[in-house]
Amino acid sequence: NIPKLFSDSVWRDDLVAITKTPELWLYAVLVVLAPSITFVSLRALGSIVPGACVILSILFLWQYRRLPLPSFGLASIWAAFMALIVYASLIALDADYAWGRVGKLAMFSFSAMMIWICAQQGHVLRPLKTVMVGIMGIAILFGLMEGLTDGWFFWLTHDVDRLGAVLAANRPMVVLALMIWPVVLILAERVGVLAVAGLLLGILLVSFTAESQSSQLGLFAGSVVLSLALVWPRATGWACLVGGAVAILGMPFFFAFIDLNQAIGESALARNTILPRLELWAFVGEKVIDLFPFGYGLEAGRSISLADMDQTYFQGSLMHHPHNGVLQIWLEFGLIGAVGAALAWMALIKRVIEMNRWPAATSLAGAGCFLVIASVSHGLWQSWWVSALALVPFLFAVANVPEKR
Repeated sequence: NIPKLFSDSVWRDDLVAITKTPELWLYAVLVVLAPSITFVSLRALGSIVPGACVILSILFLWQYRRLPLPSFGLASIWAAFMALIVYASLIALDADYAWGRVGKLAMFSFSAMMIWICAQQGHVLRPLKTVMVGIMGIAILFGLMEGLTDGWFFWLTHDVDRLGAVLAANRPMVVLALMIWPVVLILAERVGVLAVAGLLLGILLVSFTAESQSSQLGLFAGSVVLSLALVWPRATGWACLVGGAVAILGMPFFFAFIDLNQAIGESALARNTILPRLELWAFVGEKVIDLFPFGYGLEAGRSISLADMDQTYFQGSLMHHPHNGVLQIWLEFGLIGAVGAALAWMALIKRVIEMNRWPAATSLAGAGCFLVIASVSHGLWQSWWVSALALVPFLFAVANVPEKR
């Protein structure tokens, strides 16, 4: 299969088709920038989604075409999300900051919905699969270079010290971990299982050079889910559905009532990495229970004082965000937000279970990878994170286009 990978006319024909189809150029740029631009600038990734939305709108108006209407379900989810965001802003501890965030999230969510709609064009987008594979390979090599040189390129192009450059190299690896699964689907269909194994092993090794623990955990979890889903597809799907819902609904109570220090121990590694996060999560869990079933409002983590927190391991006067997306939903929206997130998760996984073998397995793997990473790191509303989540469904839509016969 390896010689065929470079000689098969499908790959060559895809590139020729893109050059001859102006309608695909914007999508090709989107596919190229999605996994790679974070190595240059995280802020640039945060501009891709709204920028693509504007260009898509102009393109369709210029060609006198009507944008396809969103499905009732998709429009309902977007409306419910916006209603929840507005509610959380009304009760926010810092109303000015929260309302500023509302505008940003409205723009990002509407732009994401438009991009997802435009991705439903079937065979028109099929040539982009070749570009997706190629750019992911380049991005992984760039990640390896950044990992081995401690973020040399980021340090060279940004006004940061070397430690800041090392830390900045973690986030591009998280983006790659989220976006690798559509590429896994393409390679599985075009080349075979060995190519999939090689790709996952390669990106996992690269994540270790970048010392990105969150991407390592996500890639490992996704790989386990992928393996199980290929052997026991429906059982794995239902386990993900139920397990994810339980994790979302029960997470604050789990951290608030269970003493994890005894289970983790107090090694030097635990004191520097795991225990500070566990201490923060236990504090947030207690805050959630104190105001149950209500939340503290949008971006509450920036306003809640840590004065009454037993800071044995976690250092700092503010948390900014809980470094756990599920706890952030509980903290900001309360029970109604957690129930909404659990229902959205179950609806997504239920639809995935009904898909064919490889599309279902890679989608479950991507969902598992996302849930793990979201539960251990990063703020839920950071621009680069929101953009990455908006682009992953688009990449899956491209990868899932049937091959030409």
